[in-house]
Amino acid sequence: MHQFEDILGHENFVGDGLNECARYIEIKNLIISTVIISDSAFTAFQQFLRQYPDFERPLEQCEFHHSSIHTFQDKHNITRNGYLIWMRKRGKYLLPNQIGQHPPKNAHR
Repeated sequence: MHQFEDILGHENFVGDGLNECARYIEIKNLIISTVIISDSAFTAFQQFLRQYPDFERPLEQCEFHHSSIHTFQDKHNITRNGYLIWMRKRGKYLLPNQIGQHPPKNAHR
C-alpha cells in the first residue's frame, strides 16, 4: 500500500488493486458474517486506530473481533495472508466527530 496526495490535496492510498482483492475473495467456506482482509489492510486499520483512538469505543460496542493471521495459497500458488474480521452485534453506532476530518500531514510517518 502506498500513500500519496490526491488532486484535492488530501492524503490517499493505493495498493495492488482489484486483482489482489480477487485472490482474497476466492477463499471458500468462510464462516458466515465474516470478512477477510489482507494483512496490509489490517495493519493500516491498526494504524488508523492508533491515530484515532476514539474509534475504539464503537468497535467495543459492536463487539468487533478478528482472527489470528490466516495464510492460504491462491490459484496462482502465491501465499497470501489475511485476517477474518466480524462483529457480534449489529446496529447503529455513533462515530466520533473526527469522521471525515483528514489527519495531520505528518501523522502517517
